[in-house]
Amino acid sequence: MIKRAHASEDPASSRTADLLAALAPDEGYNMTSLAELRVLRAGRPQPRMPVLHGPGILLVAQGRKRDYLADEASESDAQHYRMLTLTLPFVCEIEATEDEPLLAAHLRLDPVLMTELLRETDPRGAELPAPQARIAATMDEHMRTSLQRLLEVAGDATESRVLGRSLLREIFFRALSGAQGSLLRASLIGKGRFGDVARALRLMVARHMQPLTVARMAKEADMSVPVFHVHFRTATGSSPLQYLKAIRLHRARMLMQRYGLSAVSASGQVGYESAPQFNREFKRMFGMPPAEELQRIKRGGFALQPEEEIFIPS
Repeated sequence: MIKRAHASEDPASSRTADLLAALAPDEGYNMTSLAELRVLRAGRPQPRMPVLHGPGILLVAQGRKRDYLADEASESDAQHYRMLTLTLPFVCEIEATEDEPLLAAHLRLDPVLMTELLRETDPRGAELPAPQARIAATMDEHMRTSLQRLLEVAGDATESRVLGRSLLREIFFRALSGAQGSLLRASLIGKGRFGDVARALRLMVARHMQPLTVARMAKEADMSVPVFHVHFRTATGSSPLQYLKAIRLHRARMLMQRYGLSAVSASGQVGYESAPQFNREFKRMFGMPPAEELQRIKRGGFALQPEEEIFIPS
């Protein structure tokens, strides 16, 4: 059992939680005036459930979120934040109550902005560690202050338009200059086999609705199929076909929840030729058939992450 978080024990975290609460009136992911920022609210504990997230930073001010990738767990709370450098399906659970809901900011990594920062902060000659898809970091006062500055303008369209990009830049700079900055840098640069796998992942996300073979993915990564399998699992915690299946099922769920598509229609749009196979695999992943899963989401009033934050054609 995850221990409860008490943001009130830390005035700085309480201030951040108040700012997030003002931006998140609804359960699930709330849009803001900044395209890169979504605010997550969860007013009840949630057991382990499959999720899909693109590259970004998750900063929690209240409550606790635990992610499971393969056999490794990672916690995000008021003292720890999480960075993803690849699009990853994994399992998460949430610790929250109605009185102390989970409140978190999710910032999508802007490739253009990150390229600028990587170039401007290049520590020439520095040796970089082995890259990782998921990075845990300790929240420090610099990052917390930068986040509060961003949240203060996120509710106003004009202030977001004028100040938003510079404040996003400040947060990503804090991540790059923090204790895990060299690891984040190595992962974003993506040299070697990690970068080759990242290239294949982008292909899989962008073209998940098309017939994709492991041989085609391995070719994109410039590896043999056996070598590709090894490095793919190292980076993502799953096999290429498991990853592709997860991408398709998550996208189908988003399409059904957001646009009211039937299971048959959604399964066809994400590349399934057999509706019965889709239903079987959907139930295996989410624990219930599509119709029941949609009812569960509706009853909970939980808004899923917008699909365009993940499924952006490359």
